[in-house]
Amino acid sequence: MKLKEITEMCSRLPDGGIVNDRTRYDQGYLEMTVNVFSRRLLKMLYLKNRRINPVCYQKHWPIYEKDLQDDRCVTKFRHPEVVSLDDQSDGLRYAGTVDFANNYARIKSRGALSTMNKNRIMAADNSRRPTVLYDGNMQIIEVRGTEMLREIMTESILADPMSIPTFNKELDEYPFPNDLVPDLLQMIFSEETSIASSIGLPGKAGIGTKQPNRG
Repeated sequence: MKLKEITEMCSRLPDGGIVNDRTRYDQGYLEMTVNVFSRRLLKMLYLKNRRINPVCYQKHWPIYEKDLQDDRCVTKFRHPEVVSLDDQSDGLRYAGTVDFANNYARIKSRGALSTMNKNRIMAADNSRRPTVLYDGNMQIIEVRGTEMLREIMTESILADPMSIPTFNKELDEYPFPNDLVPDLLQMIFSEETSIASSIGLPGKAGIGTKQPNRG
């Protein structure tokens, strides 16, 4: 299902509910809402059954930037934000060669990297094989243990599927299972209603708001 189809369904939530005139044509707001809640739902499902539907992953080929490099032993690539699934796991499933044949070993954190570097045997082993560290705060992927690297490929769940240039929201399927779209729409509407109630409004002036009866 394409993103526009999902946002159009949002404007029809629930029976009799529509978005107001200001929000109806704010496609950016609707797209942001779908991104936020689809990722939240994926995280909830992962915590429940420890699985992710493969359609949620997107391939990305980061561009090498010479000005980003500051260490001869490390190659850095900018990378869009990857979804965090729990305190141990994120949505980065593959980071390696562009032929999808070599998934570089993952270093989970800078703390883990520091521990490895303090161990002579582990540090020597890491220097001989490619390893990857994803820095979510800086949105940088660092590849160690290989020189003159100019390209990598990643496969991950992105916080914003539109943050990579290869995703065309008009033509490409939105990376979310079609069978979960009803649950996504229900989650969006429930949240909007909850926010409105918490501030004393009968309905939020956005998704799922019924227009007053002026008859």
